[in-house]
Amino acid sequence: MFAYSYLDRVKAMKSLSIVGAYGLNDITGTAIRDFSKNDDAGTASGIVLADDIFKDGRPAPLFDGSNDFIDIDTTAMGANIDFDLFTCMAWGKVSGASVWTDSTLRQLTKVRTSTGADHQFSLSKTSSDNSVRFQRQVGGQTLTHTVGSFSSTDWFCMVIVCTGTGGGNTVRYFLNGVLESTDASPDVMPGTLSQAWIGSNNGGVANVFDGHMGPYVLWNTNLSDAEAAYISRI
Repeated sequence: MFAYSYLDRVKAMKSLSIVGAYGLNDITGTAIRDFSKNDDAGTASGIVLADDIFKDGRPAPLFDGSNDFIDIDTTAMGANIDFDLFTCMAWGKVSGASVWTDSTLRQLTKVRTSTGADHQFSLSKTSSDNSVRFQRQVGGQTLTHTVGSFSSTDWFCMVIVCTGTGGGNTVRYFLNGVLESTDASPDVMPGTLSQAWIGSNNGGVANVFDGHMGPYVLWNTNLSDAEAAYISRI
């Protein structure tokens, strides 16, 4: 086991702007520790803690693909999240190669506002074979970028960066440190935080991830391309 975890390195990246930093390396209980300055734990349901080992030697939980989830709609998250200017990073590893062809949308994360289901951003494995999807939706404007021919059974990292109206107003998508595409951002999301999930679309009732998940971090600022690439490497 390393002296410093991968999450320690990531936390050093614009640490004061981190809204939530979940190592997902908990070994008991249902409280999922938030390693950010907010220290506002998420709540797990159903997941098997410490079922695998992440790339830095820390434990990683299993999501069963059926009804497991982590709820991170915490007080601190609601008070600090910025839907116009943010970076979200999630790590996943499917339980087996067949997951990539199971015709099921499986979420690594979904975060939405109080305005409704059409104001959200998400990172997911799609219902199409061998592909992952980045999405930001603001009312009738939906930005979706899909990366196909992807069927890794190793750990993979997805990062979405929204630069905000003051930073070029773009949405940028990174898979394993590679900038896959850039879009012009739609309007600012109205409303406040309504739901925030790791490993599920809506509290474990739909689109549950099937496999293990590693560190998850959300910033209320945009990381640079170099920073987004850096946090994807270990």
